Amino acid sequence: MTKVLKWVGIALAAIALIGVGAALGGGGADEKGAAAKAGTAKAEATPVPTPEVEDTDGDGVADAEDADPYSPTITTGDEFEDAPGDEYTDEELDPEPIQKPIAIGQTGRDDGVAFKVTSMREVQSIPTGEFSDGPVTAKRNARLIQVDLTYKNNMDVPIDLLCGGGHGFILLDENDRNFQPMDVLLDINDNVCGEDVQPGFKTSVTLAFRMPRGAKIGGLVIWNGEAEDDFSGEVSQLIVLP
Repeated sequence: MTKVLKWVGIALAAIALIGVGAALGGGGADEKGAAAKAGTAKAEATPVPTPEVEDTDGDGVADAEDADPYSPTITTGDEFEDAPGDEYTDEELDPEPIQKPIAIGQTGRDDGVAFKVTSMREVQSIPTGEFSDGPVTAKRNARLIQVDLTYKNNMDVPIDLLCGGGHGFILLDENDRNFQPMDVLLDINDNVCGEDVQPGFKTSVTLAFRMPRGAKIGGLVIWNGEAEDDFSGEVSQLIVLP
């Protein structure tokens, strides 16, 4: 009986020691886990320092990317972006020509030449020379406009305003659409190219234009197409009102 109790006492003691060891071991693991979690939380809570970006002129562009880090003006490096002239309007860069209005039968002058339109009207046909294919005739849905005019050469050199297709004459409609003289200009009676009008002399010519049937004549623009400084009429013009 005493021997049995002895072994029971030894067994109980061993069980107690095992429980104490287990308790001590478990506590150590929990402490290590808590420590690990605390370390993780601490690492996540610590902010990562941001490198300082230098912006000397305070324009919001880092010095490393700023073409001029000492000026608050943002530049792109395009030397033509702010080139002189950007502040001018289209009218200042490309001014309209000076245009003097005159009436039919009234004389006007442009760059050394005097012009007088004697007639501007719609016709059914315009006579041509013997070597042409016949008269210029009106076409369906189009108006044939005949313009008779005289010009005098007051320049110091001979001129011929019909050579080159008569580029110094433009017919306008009421909407300012431009109509060039017809290419039969030199077929019309008395129109000649190659016989210059000498200084102090005058000559008479006939111009032919076609415009849409519903269009109305707005005027005839004229300029001296042989003026050395204004052959395109960009500086001055005459406009003959109907």
